[in-house]
Amino acid sequence: MVKLAIIGAGHLGEQMAHYAKLNDINVVGFFDDTLVQGDKRYGIDILGGKDDVVEVFNSGEITHVILALGYKHFNAKKKIQNELTKAGVSFGNIICKEAYVDCTAKIGKGVFIMPGVVVDQRAEIGDGTVINCNVTVSHDSSVGNYCIIGPACTLCGFVNVGERSFLGANSTIIDNLNLESEVIIGAGAVVHKNCVEKSTYIGVPAKKK
Repeated sequence: MVKLAIIGAGHLGEQMAHYAKLNDINVVGFFDDTLVQGDKRYGIDILGGKDDVVEVFNSGEITHVILALGYKHFNAKKKIQNELTKAGVSFGNIICKEAYVDCTAKIGKGVFIMPGVVVDQRAEIGDGTVINCNVTVSHDSSVGNYCIIGPACTLCGFVNVGERSFLGANSTIIDNLNLESEVIIGAGAVVHKNCVEKSTYIGVPAKKK
């Protein structure tokens, strides 16, 4: 039986706990450095801070963890997940039943996929990535590690998104494009050319800010 703990008890952590419960995933606690061990958040126990994860995992109290860190903490998220993985901690996924993930798709570890998402044939989702509601990741596309894809974003076929990137709500990436790592795409933008620089791109068509 999965006994999942969420690292980070902010709004994203609350969202993860909510959807985990709806999808019959047992969330046994949060780890959060800003909260007191033994207290509760959203009715769920605070198990300690980040430095307590390995000890609690080794005790058997939890079987998996997932990171609830937002787009301002991409580098920290990568660092924490890498360190905990090296320490032997297992990362679990929260994939909502209302999402469609094709049998040929590849999903990494510590991934959160919300309702209405389509992950099409041969698409790949990297470790620690968050895919918001009603996103389409079309066939043969890939989303790198530790990305956040905003609500109703569309990635057409053969799109590659570099790690630690943020794609805003309702943005569209047309087919056969590559986005560099740490790219930010503004809400509603339409990307029709490769994004070859680490930067912010906004507008229709999208241009570097």
